[in-house]
This record gives sequence, C-alpha cells and structure tokens, in this order.
Amino acid sequence: MRTQKLLLMVLFMLGSFAAEAKLAPVENLGFRQFDGEGQRTAAPANVKAAVIEALGPFHGSITEERPGALILRLAPRTHVANVRLDYDSKGFSITYLSSENLDYVKKKGTDYIHGNYNEWVRRLANGITGSQQLWLPSEQLASPKPRKAFDPGSPILIAADIPLAPGIGSEEFRQQCSLGRLLSDSIVDNSNGKIKAVGSSLSGQSGQVLEITVINMHAVGGGGFSGPKWARIQGRLLRDGELVDNFEMQRTTTAGGFTACSAMAKVARALGEDVAGWKPTAGVGVVTGK
Repeated sequence: MRTQKLLLMVLFMLGSFAAEAKLAPVENLGFRQFDGEGQRTAAPANVKAAVIEALGPFHGSITEERPGALILRLAPRTHVANVRLDYDSKGFSITYLSSENLDYVKKKGTDYIHGNYNEWVRRLANGITGSQQLWLPSEQLASPKPRKAFDPGSPILIAADIPLAPGIGSEEFRQQCSLGRLLSDSIVDNSNGKIKAVGSSLSGQSGQVLEITVINMHAVGGGGFSGPKWARIQGRLLRDGELVDNFEMQRTTTAGGFTACSAMAKVARALGEDVAGWKPTAGVGVVTGK
C-alpha cells in the first residue's frame, strides 16, 4: 500500500512538472529587418500583403489597421492570440496583446504563456520575411480574394492513411504504429458521417477535400515517466481545388501507455475528435492569390 501511494505521488508530481513545462515566458519579437541586412525597403501595401500571406497557416486575420501598425488575430483550433505588429519600411516587431485558451498567467512580474505561442510568433515572422510580396511592384501584388464557400451539406473527404511530413517519425515508427490510419479512423468515427475516408491518396478527388499532414511530433514510450508526447497536424480544406479554410492543431499527453505507439494512439484519438468538431468558415476570411 505504501509503495502504491509513493508511486501515485511520483506520477502526480511528474504530471504537474509536465503541465508547468508547457508554459514559457512571453517572447515579444524585437525589431527584425525584412531582408536581414536592412538594404531594401518595403511599402505599406507590400508589408500588408506579406502579413496576410504569413497568417494563412494560423487561420489568422488583420483585425485593425493603424499607421505603421497592424493588429493581428492568430486562431488555430480553439486557441487565440492577439498581437500588435509595428512596422516601417525596413522591418517590424511583434508584441503580445491578449490570448484565449493559452494558459496566460503573470508570475512575479513575468508573463507566461503556453510555449506554442512563442513558436507561432517565430513562424509568423519567418513567413513575413520569406514572402515575395515584400518586393513585388504594386501592380503585381496579390490581391485578397474571398475564400471558396464551405458547403455544410456535402461530405468532406480525407485520406484513409494521413501522411507524415518527410523526416517526421522513424521508419520503424511509421511501420509499426500506423499513426496516419489511427488518426483518419478517429476523425471519421467522430464526424457523425460528415467526413469520409476515400483511400490512401486524395489525388483526383473533387468536391470538399481535407488535406491533413502530421507536421511534427514527439513520440517516446515510458508513460508518465518519459514526459509529454505530442503531435501537430496541419489541414487545408479545398472545394473543387480552391481553398476554403485551414488550421493547425496539436494534442499532448503525459500518459498513454509504455510504448510510443500506445502514447500516439491516444494523441490520434484526441486529434480525431478535434478535427471532427472543427467548423470551417463559410466564405469568411481572405487568401492571397492573383
């Protein structure tokens, strides 16, 4: 009995440490030059076009425009972060404003938030500096156009074996764990018939197609003793080849069994519920394109 109590105490402590480890100090991005050397300049219209393009993977939008500043909303899945992007002709900075469902807390004068937020800001900044929209002549700038409207009355098709991005997971993991099939099955099972699996490839499919890719993960065995296990997926909903909406989702577990496969099976079931419950926008938002 005493041994069991000690084991439960250890597991509780490990779970607490894992939850705490998810938090990180809020990182405000200092001034970053558009070209890395500060030799080139970008007009406000170019900056806005680059920002819109970079917001795509985050289901993001510009909610307010001010001289030299843009208020941005990043909203993957059920998480929301609002940030201010200040810019001039040579570069920009990003400052945290507020958030929802990101565990924001202030401790001893320091702002803490879920570690995903800092990763989002880094990726957003890289998306901006990597956008060719910064340097195009004004007549060649991609103009925002409405997204294709979502049709709630039509089924959504997904691959029966959702692919892992190149370099994600060892060959042994890919062969033994069947993460892509488990994820696909969970999505279909939780969708009440609205989502259907149509084979290992979506090539040539028309109608509403949801392209999903596992873009990152951490999978180890050992249950709660080996720390958090997680997977991140990216999705693009297309209707007859045109973008309707997109998302990124991540799920984490500190349990799930003592093998990598059993841990990721739990993650796959949770992600399947998330995707099945996702509500695409119906023609709301913009996507850059000419």
